[in-house]
Amino acid sequence: MSACILHGVGRVSISYSVAAMSLCATVVASAQTPAPSSPAPTQVAVAGDDDAGRTDAIDLIRQWRKKPPKSDTAHESAWAFVPILSAKPSSGVKFGAGADVEFKLGDPTTTRFSTLTTSLAFSTHKQLSVSENLRLYGGHNRWMIEGQNHFNGKSSDNVPLGTSSIGEVSPDIRYYSLQFIDTYYFRFQPSLYVGAGLVFQRQTDIEPFPSDSPDWEASPFREYSAAHGFDPGKQTSAGVRIAMLFDDRDNPNDAIRGWYALASYRHNFDGFLGGDSSWQQITADVRTYRAITSDKRHKLAFWAIGNFVTSGTAPYLVLPASGGDELGRSTRGYPEGRFRGEQQIYAEAEYRSLVTRNGFLGMTAFVNMTTISNKATGEQLFDSTAFGAGAGLRVLVHKHSRSNLCVDVAFGGDGSHGLYIGFRDAF
Repeated sequence: MSACILHGVGRVSISYSVAAMSLCATVVASAQTPAPSSPAPTQVAVAGDDDAGRTDAIDLIRQWRKKPPKSDTAHESAWAFVPILSAKPSSGVKFGAGADVEFKLGDPTTTRFSTLTTSLAFSTHKQLSVSENLRLYGGHNRWMIEGQNHFNGKSSDNVPLGTSSIGEVSPDIRYYSLQFIDTYYFRFQPSLYVGAGLVFQRQTDIEPFPSDSPDWEASPFREYSAAHGFDPGKQTSAGVRIAMLFDDRDNPNDAIRGWYALASYRHNFDGFLGGDSSWQQITADVRTYRAITSDKRHKLAFWAIGNFVTSGTAPYLVLPASGGDELGRSTRGYPEGRFRGEQQIYAEAEYRSLVTRNGFLGMTAFVNMTTISNKATGEQLFDSTAFGAGAGLRVLVHKHSRSNLCVDVAFGGDGSHGLYIGFRDAF
């Protein structure tokens, strides 16, 4: 799964918000000796899978500093740093910095790159955001650890459940989110992993924005919380997760071929680590990638998610929602929490292409759809559907891991739109 540095930039509200693009400074560490002279210019465009032949930000920085190119190596570590700047009425102006590091923990010829992404940001509304996303591969990919951990000042739309809900009626929900989702996988067949882990999510200091809104008490969040006995100021979900993962992609950051298929079961317990209720959730996440030209410079990517609360009652802010996947990369074109409910199906198709001959710049165009149920009103999946579409640019930061700086613009229904900036593709 891709890691996003710019968590605060990822969502733009329907009412008003602006996100500023960040500049990326990259430093690379390698034990290899630089080549004594520059290679001859490439006469033909690099193939989509010719990682060593591409030109990345590291190469351009070395050229700018008039240093000889690095000798090609598939196991060099890389660091990247980006400033964070975003604005949203309910959270104010947010500014900070993010860092991403890629490295290998085992034999570099048989082990995938591990990634660690961190960020630290502050807002003019005095909210602090700290996050750490990780994906670690052991030697020969025999084991893997994935984690999404944060303490973030966040905001969400406050809407009735279901895809047919109307936005911008109630005040936004502003809160702090403390989250630990860490899963430990062990490989027992080629490309097939089984895993287990703990899940802890707590929302505190929940309040309306604007703070003096007279509609807060009658808002969907307050009504849902009161109907199911949840504290409107603090809510907690905690439990265990078991998962099975199949992943034979050629590269998890920017795949050209292969499949990713995850099935997980989450059981939350009332009273466990302060959990407010017992409820269960099943999630399926499937992705596949196909080159559509012989040189592999053009490809298609497909993504589908199913989230189903199968029993019990989940707190409002952890129900399946737009932008509610663990890395917040889904439903581009809609703000986080614009649609929310007990069951969700999401699908996306994306066209990806290398634009420049050297593979440094790429582009993408995508369409997506989501449908969400509302148990209380009887709204079923596909009774209503929300569509989004957009396009974006890709800048190759580290060619050996195929890590891109991604800038996307997306549009949804009813004037919804967003600017999204992050490392690695959405899926």
